[in-house]
Amino acid sequence: MNNPSAQVVTFSFTTNREIRHWVDRDDSVILKGYVDAISPLRQRGYVTLFQIIVNNNNGSRVTVIFLVVLGWLKLPFADMNNGGLRYGSGLIVDGNYKIKVHVNPFVQNQGSIEGIYVRVVGNFVEIKMVFLSYPWTTFRM
Repeated sequence: MNNPSAQVVTFSFTTNREIRHWVDRDDSVILKGYVDAISPLRQRGYVTLFQIIVNNNNGSRVTVIFLVVLGWLKLPFADMNNGGLRYGSGLIVDGNYKIKVHVNPFVQNQGSIEGIYVRVVGNFVEIKMVFLSYPWTTFRM
């Protein structure tokens, strides 16, 4: 009586403990959960933002912001090393705004010269932990 169409699918979401121990700029992180909310595209100067909130169904909500930056390269991307973390760093301008961009993983590109028009696509992760309140105590998950 093993009916594959009737089997229950079990999902293993990222735990609160794993989320609490994430390290900034760690590109080996894998987030597993479900999309709890989606925000529409927003334009901030020359940066376009798209945001989703991923929920692990256990008290943690992680905001993932996808962004696109358009502009001229003012400071070409260079290889940086900060305490063992390696990334590329450059400066993009559009005449009104400037933004320092860090790229990870980074591969040096010979075409990265001052003045070229660039389009950078990336994401940013923000962790939000939910506070639960019970009659006898308040604690953080």
